[in-house]
Amino acid sequence: MHKIVNGENEIPRIKKIHHQLAQKYDRIKRIGLWLNQGSCYVQEEQEKFKEAQARLHQGYNPKMRSEISRLKSFENLKSYSSCSPSERAKGGFYCTEDGSYMQCFCCGFVLLGTPQDKTPYICHQEFQPNCDFIKGLEVGNIPKYEVRVQQNIDIDLDKVQVYSIEEKRVESYKDWPNYSKADLIRLARAGFYFTGKCLVINVIMEGVKGDFPLGPCLFHIDSVMLVFFSPPVGVRDTVQCHCCGGTLSHWEQEDDPWKEHAKWFPECEFLQSKKSWDEIAHLIKEYDGFTGISVMYTLNSVAYSLYCLEILRDVYNTSAFRNMAQFSDCATVSIDLKHIFAWVPMVMKNINNQLMQKVSLPILLKNLSYITMIEGAAGSGKSALLRKIAILWASGHCPVLQRFKLVFYLSFTGLQKGQNLSDMIAKQLGMAQVCLSEELIRESIRKLNNQVLFLLDDCGVTDLIPHCIEDLMLQNHINKVDMVIGIQTHRSARVRQYASRILEMGPFPFYSTFYILRKVFSHSIVLVELFFVELGLSLLLQQILKTPRMAIIICDLWIQNPNPRIETRNIFEAYLHRCVRKYPYETEKLEKLASCLGDLALEGVFSNRVDFDRADLEQTGIDENKALCTGLLDKCTAQMLRPVYKFFHFHFQEFVAGRRLGELLQSESVESQNKGLHYLKQMDTFLKVMCSYKLFLEYTCMFSPGVAVKIISHILSHADKKGFYDSKNDSSKVSKNYLDVCLSQTLLTGLFPSTFLEDSAIFSNLLKYILNLVYIAKSADAAAPHILKALTGKSLCYLHHFFLDYPEALSVLREFKVNIKGERMMKTLEYSGMEDTFSFLGRPVVNEELSAAYAYTNSYIQELKSKVGNINKFLMNKKTGLSGQNLHIFSRMSNKYKIPMLNLEVGNTEQLEEDDLNTLLAIFAVTEQVKLTLEDSNGFLESNQSAINMYRGIFREITIFCHHLRRKEEELIISMPFLESLQLTFTEVPGTMQKYIFNHPLLLYLFLEMIFFVCFFLIIASFIQHFIKLKCFHLKCNWSVNFSPIVESLASCEDMESLCIEDLDCYCLSFYSVYSSGKISYSGHKSIALSFFSVEVVGSLVYLEVLKFPQGDGMKSVSLSAIPQLQKLPNLKVLSMQICLDDSSIYELAKIAKEGHLQALQQLNLNVNHDITDSGWRSFFLNLDKVPHLATLLVSRMYTHNLKPSASTMMAFVQCASRLPSLLTVNMSGWLLDTEDVQLFETMKKEHPQAKCLSLNWKWLVPVLPIIKEDTF
Repeated sequence: MHKIVNGENEIPRIKKIHHQLAQKYDRIKRIGLWLNQGSCYVQEEQEKFKEAQARLHQGYNPKMRSEISRLKSFENLKSYSSCSPSERAKGGFYCTEDGSYMQCFCCGFVLLGTPQDKTPYICHQEFQPNCDFIKGLEVGNIPKYEVRVQQNIDIDLDKVQVYSIEEKRVESYKDWPNYSKADLIRLARAGFYFTGKCLVINVIMEGVKGDFPLGPCLFHIDSVMLVFFSPPVGVRDTVQCHCCGGTLSHWEQEDDPWKEHAKWFPECEFLQSKKSWDEIAHLIKEYDGFTGISVMYTLNSVAYSLYCLEILRDVYNTSAFRNMAQFSDCATVSIDLKHIFAWVPMVMKNINNQLMQKVSLPILLKNLSYITMIEGAAGSGKSALLRKIAILWASGHCPVLQRFKLVFYLSFTGLQKGQNLSDMIAKQLGMAQVCLSEELIRESIRKLNNQVLFLLDDCGVTDLIPHCIEDLMLQNHINKVDMVIGIQTHRSARVRQYASRILEMGPFPFYSTFYILRKVFSHSIVLVELFFVELGLSLLLQQILKTPRMAIIICDLWIQNPNPRIETRNIFEAYLHRCVRKYPYETEKLEKLASCLGDLALEGVFSNRVDFDRADLEQTGIDENKALCTGLLDKCTAQMLRPVYKFFHFHFQEFVAGRRLGELLQSESVESQNKGLHYLKQMDTFLKVMCSYKLFLEYTCMFSPGVAVKIISHILSHADKKGFYDSKNDSSKVSKNYLDVCLSQTLLTGLFPSTFLEDSAIFSNLLKYILNLVYIAKSADAAAPHILKALTGKSLCYLHHFFLDYPEALSVLREFKVNIKGERMMKTLEYSGMEDTFSFLGRPVVNEELSAAYAYTNSYIQELKSKVGNINKFLMNKKTGLSGQNLHIFSRMSNKYKIPMLNLEVGNTEQLEEDDLNTLLAIFAVTEQVKLTLEDSNGFLESNQSAINMYRGIFREITIFCHHLRRKEEELIISMPFLESLQLTFTEVPGTMQKYIFNHPLLLYLFLEMIFFVCFFLIIASFIQHFIKLKCFHLKCNWSVNFSPIVESLASCEDMESLCIEDLDCYCLSFYSVYSSGKISYSGHKSIALSFFSVEVVGSLVYLEVLKFPQGDGMKSVSLSAIPQLQKLPNLKVLSMQICLDDSSIYELAKIAKEGHLQALQQLNLNVNHDITDSGWRSFFLNLDKVPHLATLLVSRMYTHNLKPSASTMMAFVQCASRLPSLLTVNMSGWLLDTEDVQLFETMKKEHPQAKCLSLNWKWLVPVLPIIKEDTF
């Protein structure tokens, strides 16, 4: 990091860099990258600072000496920032042009960010203590509430005569401070001379030290007007008129001295001698802010108001007024608005309701005039803003508000329409002891005009606006009093007609929420820091925390439970509680309103609606005004005839609906229970439970354990039914309203075919969610029997603290999976030889309009490598071991319960740490059988030999993917007496195992994948002869000397269920005919003997599930006769027929399917069948039908044999796809589709059952650009 100080660059210590970068990279630190990779990011930021050095302004920046200017520079500050614009500007910082840094206007120091425990001012003080602004010297800083007009100083009569000459006035500016860039000649010409004085009075008030670091100073403009300011040490840019004595300061380069003179001192004789009355009036009209205000106003004519002023200030300084409303029935936080007031964003709107510009509080105060309307939803901060204005005025240290002699804060809550103004003021402000009469109030308003400010809160809460207030608005052009009216948006139309300025409360930024949390929980900054991270990771929380009310709710929740990870259900519960308790005298009515809203929300959730109309509200008995005023509903349009209503967030709608469903399910009324069950029965698929209604069910369960048990029982009963995991039964939530489940739903429906959804990982996901519901509702005891029943016979891959409470649950599983993962690297595909391969085939040639069929790989590869590199950085620092998975649960099982099968998967791990090894021993002690899988874990067996040897009798399956085994490891495997399955993948067969593999008499499954096999065939053949009960034999090898001994041995295995032989140059496979019940998968070379596909062989394989036809010209000649035999394979799921079909044979395949013989088929691979013509494909697509489970269709071609389908063929394909209800993926690379072809498919896709996940892949990814063929005419 660089510090830019007075043109000199300085590189601070490295720990300062870490200090600043910690905030920006806190999320990275959370996933384990910070400690090991932090130096890389520090180096990157140092480079950025070096670049900033050249382009950023260095030294003093006079344009940013005003705090308001600095505030404006942060208008576009990201909401997710550690500190607010007001904190940054107060610390002397403004935002640089590129928005990346903040820089001190005085010393030029650049700051990237701040931690939660330090404000920008403190960081500035720590990193740059020699800054004159930090040292408290007069550097021209203009505080945000400061005004230009200063104390009138008695004029020395001698100076009057001297400075009446313009040249003398010019000479007075010889010591003018450098920080001020005002035009001195124009100042002198306008009658001002430089005093060189800094007005300081040693009056320090403790109550304002928080706003002014050096303390405020008090002085008088006149006998009443009080102004506070921060007294720096040095020379201020103060000037005085030689004629009227008017004193002004805080001059900026663009200021017009004549305009300032006319504005503040219009009666000055010198001014009137130089400017006409019209010119003076024009200058005053063009002045920005302080409408109708000058220093000539006094209170002498209304002496009674002096006493009233003191009473009002006392009222606004009481804790009862400063603290927002609290509730006695729950723990709530106390927010003192005098000391805690966050940045509130506002936007000015024109008469057409269009947004014009952002407005901050100082700008609002500067421009208060006539009637200002501030609209916003309930809880948006309107009340706090109006109270803060009153508190600032009462404090006496806000110069910009001292133009108001009287400020009345009035809330419309509880007012009566006929109440007069004096009664309202006396009642609400507790001024009963003051003799207030209506005549006296009216006289004060008449005499003071725009020196009276009314702050009207909760306007529009009821339909009633008191007559006296309405009269003030109607006669504002006469009485000219200033009014600020806070009103809810849905009521604003009534007041809008009177308003001269309209402001709208914007979304409450996250940095303001952090500000409140830091102030309230200053004793626990770590809590705020952790919440900062959680909020950055949660899209849902970011969508919800949009108002000050939500920030207060976070505080309330932390008082009860200081946990940075806050559940949305707790936020919504607290929000609903605040809404219902907002008006204590109507609590019963509001509770009934909440139930009616629940009915509306339920209907919306299950009909996929978020927008409601007035008829919907009337049908459910909802009081529109109460719902809007409490914040339970929002009115999203000002259109009177057809307004739209919605809940402030879709998830809050689900919360209210869930609360209501819980009421229905536990109601004593049979009708209500049936209504609740009607809604519950609609949640009958995996995707509905886990995506569409996931949070809704959580919200429903949280209110009652009994309701939770009903819901859990319902889900588990449906989970055992056919179709529960079928993706096409999804209910289709509106994605824009349900962003947090959109990704989950896309993954579940798009990445996994529906046939694979019943995988153990998917069930584990469902079970994890159900157990979450159990503990949300605190219903573990009641739900345990249902869960134990659901777990029986299942495979599980994670642990939940439910198993700690109920260890017997592990004993009913089919198997339990444990993963031990060490450091590993994700590998990219090897593209180095790809370009040479394609150059051999030649560059593709295509017309320009069809060139979109090719995608250039170079940019894709670079992007892929970049992503893989980032992933590997993460993987290198992320390890998963036994200790991190809470496996101590197993120690509680003791000898009472046993795990039937432990599936232990070990990857990239050679040796376990001592704690992990002890945990593994505890697991083995309560396990009956073990399946062990080793991947790239050479030495694991040897390093943990003592544990494995101790429990070698429980090992049943061994799968190894390694380069080699050590001798001790081979011996350890051979010593396992009850081993039933062995899968080995090596470059060569281990020597010891070649000799002793037949020592496993119980071995039933053998999988061998090796590159060099030489003489091992005789050993395998001998082994097979010893084990005629062998059920599964898979062999993959690229070369053999004599395969016939294995063939002869396999013929004796009558119990064979699965046989797979790949990559062999074999010439005789007639032995396949002996297997009448086998899941046979075969893929060979062109020289395969065609007798394999004789009628006798294929016709006998009635249980066959996977069939891969041999490829080559020889197969083409017999494929037509072989295809009819497929009708004898009713269980066939995967069929591959590549480079073996023509028009006739593919038509025959479609006929077989249409006749209903391939109804179990899930994947059909017809790639690289170049002999099929356009008409052949059209015939195929027209006839392909009755394959309801087909999920994948592959019909790609090499780009050297491209096919431009005719319109009729494309139409036949689209119609075919529409007839395949389970279709998820279609690969058509090598098909030259144009825009109309793709659009035709997309139109069909919208109505397809798999619309969300159906994909068409038709582009060739090539490393060379295609040759564009020129059109010839």
